[in-house]
Amino acid sequence: MRRAAVGFKSDGSASASNDPTSTGPDSEEDTSSPFCLPPHFPIFVARQPIFDRAGHIWGYELLFRSCAEATVASFDNPDLATSKIIADGLSLAAGPMEKERKFCINFTHDLLVQDALYALPPEHIVAEVLEDTPPTDEVLKAIRRYKDAGYSFALDDYSGQPELEPFLDLVDIVKMDFMALEHVDLIKTTQTIRQHGQFTLLAEKVATSKSLQLAQALCYDLFQGNRLMRPRLISGRSLPSSKLAKLRLLSKLASQDFEVAELAQLIATDVSLSYRLLRHINSAYYGFARKISSLQQAVSLLGSDALRHWIMAAVLTELEPGPLGKELAFLSVRRARFMELISRCMPKPPGSAESMFLVGLFSMLDILLGTTMEQATSDLPLDEPIKDALLGEDSEYSKWFSLLNALDGGLWDDALETLQQADLAPETAAASHALATTWARQMLELSTEGQAA
Repeated sequence: MRRAAVGFKSDGSASASNDPTSTGPDSEEDTSSPFCLPPHFPIFVARQPIFDRAGHIWGYELLFRSCAEATVASFDNPDLATSKIIADGLSLAAGPMEKERKFCINFTHDLLVQDALYALPPEHIVAEVLEDTPPTDEVLKAIRRYKDAGYSFALDDYSGQPELEPFLDLVDIVKMDFMALEHVDLIKTTQTIRQHGQFTLLAEKVATSKSLQLAQALCYDLFQGNRLMRPRLISGRSLPSSKLAKLRLLSKLASQDFEVAELAQLIATDVSLSYRLLRHINSAYYGFARKISSLQQAVSLLGSDALRHWIMAAVLTELEPGPLGKELAFLSVRRARFMELISRCMPKPPGSAESMFLVGLFSMLDILLGTTMEQATSDLPLDEPIKDALLGEDSEYSKWFSLLNALDGGLWDDALETLQQADLAPETAAASHALATTWARQMLELSTEGQAA
């Protein structure tokens, strides 16, 4: 059976084709556009934030997989990676907003001894030595050469394995696996590590509040894991009025059923958003001949999905302040665009492209609001199948909601299984994901114009 393929226009929209090798007329679009990527972009990229003690994002761990020979058996094989794939994936993941941050990338034994790391800039890269890498003379010599060239190294998934001790003389960061050991053993192993040398200690796979508290008590420097991406929920807590107002605005925008005057009045209650909207709509991005000076005039242009989506992105950036909120907003907007794009490639999509967009956009709303998904979506005018998927119940959108989590978590085999069930080529999904990443980055850069630092 032939899978639906897709050609991408310069505005990021998609046109379906039944020929998985055909680029179609859209492939001739101006390649200077940031949205022009190959129709079969061969890489999936996931990034997981790493936080410092102050709660700021220090950097990201990047996970890549090539779509080449993408079967369930081979898709999760890290040795399919090449230096070119890693370099291309880094260029996609590291946009202008992240230029000052570090990027941790897994390197297998073979990649290290093949000099693949030299394809990447040493000032931004931390090469992770995988826990199953044998410390052979060949790989130890390679690491020394890299360090002489200015590269930094981390030992991944460390839990006190004696066979990994030769790496401790070379690495700069030790990533302690907080799921592999009991807390009492974590304390002992941390003390042993500190006696061995001066390392930056990174607590990874921090999944619970207790693990986070232990890592903080042990004076770890960096933190990574699901617990860091979810603020603590307080049972029964009411949403503050400022967030309720933004939720009402999102509700209106999601419904697409609003009066211009009514929506303008809602936006007018938010001084920051009003200023940013007028600044944005008068920017060169839209190129209107006359200056737009009133909110009502600006809102009247909301028939344009691009502008409506911009306001939704802008509202999301204000739901959770600080670096975590920006990261969550980026993920939400990227998910929304990705869902919209792949829906246009499906022979039988579960719903409209706009419905798929909303599933992605609201997929992290509970985290952004610091509440349960049930409370977060209670007043949103969403169709029942969309709301069911967000609440973890069975619906036609459920597997796509799961796909989002798999892609962001680097669970490549789970992602591939969903794509195969939908008869979508991995290359098509990877192209959609790459375009969504670029589009989300641009939307958030535009949506934060004029926002207070």
